[in-house]
Amino acid sequence: MSDQQSKHPSRSTGYHGGSVDTVISVEAVIEQAEQLGQGVSVEELDNLVDGEPFVTIDNLVAGYGKMQILHNVNLRVGRKQSLCLIGPNGAGKSTVLHAIFGFNNIFSGKITVGGGGKAQDVTALSPNARVKRGLVRTFQINTLFPHLTALESVTLAVCERRGEAGNWW
Repeated sequence: MSDQQSKHPSRSTGYHGGSVDTVISVEAVIEQAEQLGQGVSVEELDNLVDGEPFVTIDNLVAGYGKMQILHNVNLRVGRKQSLCLIGPNGAGKSTVLHAIFGFNNIFSGKITVGGGGKAQDVTALSPNARVKRGLVRTFQINTLFPHLTALESVTLAVCERRGEAGNWW
């Protein structure tokens, strides 16, 4: 038994010297998550946006295959506003992003993008149709086309946006 474990016998050690002081059940995590979500109304979300929302998510239920991961999620993001989704692994952060960009199954709810009377319901659109409306995302993998330079990669994206990417290859 290591010195750290003998000092704290109930402590579990993790990667990079990290530790977990308390281990709780799945039921306790669900209860805590429900408590965090209580009391935030849609009106309060609307008030956090400077002006009108550019991205609106209403009562979203989404996931992968038949598995529902998100349950009745509401979210608002204003134009030129930054939003940080924070949570532990498995909390649903990526699933929210995948729903916005059309990469998973949406069982119910609504995703609207745009403001100024030009809001569009993108809930049922394919990822390609969302891109044509200007809704795009970047991934952490920055070597999508490792044989292209940075300028060539950006040029390809611009050509795709103009409908000219088919001529690229």
